[in-house]
Amino acid sequence: MRTNGLKRVGSSTGNGYPGFFPGLLLFSNLMLISGCSTMSTRPPETSVQKHRFIDIEGRAESVFRRQNNISSKIALLLIDSGEDEKYQTLIDAEERVIDACSPLNRIAVMLAEGHTIDLELKYAAINSLDKCERTTRDAELLFQDLTGRAMR
Repeated sequence: MRTNGLKRVGSSTGNGYPGFFPGLLLFSNLMLISGCSTMSTRPPETSVQKHRFIDIEGRAESVFRRQNNISSKIALLLIDSGEDEKYQTLIDAEERVIDACSPLNRIAVMLAEGHTIDLELKYAAINSLDKCERTTRDAELLFQDLTGRAMR
């Protein structure tokens, strides 16, 4: 007897189509499993979220460059001046910059050495951006006041 163009024969599945039902079951299970493995608890990333992340990276790089610049200028000033007492407030300001910007500096060192950055350090750097930027700006203003040199 023929059904849908297939010849019925006896099988262990009891449906008369050898291997058909177990293959369908295996296929549907694989589809179900692969569907589950792509599930995410995070909302889909939108272009706005991508831009925010790029903005954070750009801001972090900008703040890092500024704090690195002011630290270099202070170091050169101290070398030239022989660590004059009048620059003690500037030295203190530089120490505050170093403390506030330490997560950014750790990331810069790790990237330069070819290491991957763990999520905890990334979050620490993001959370330190405001304080790092504020202390950097304070050090820049103090540098300008004490030396009369404009920051570039």
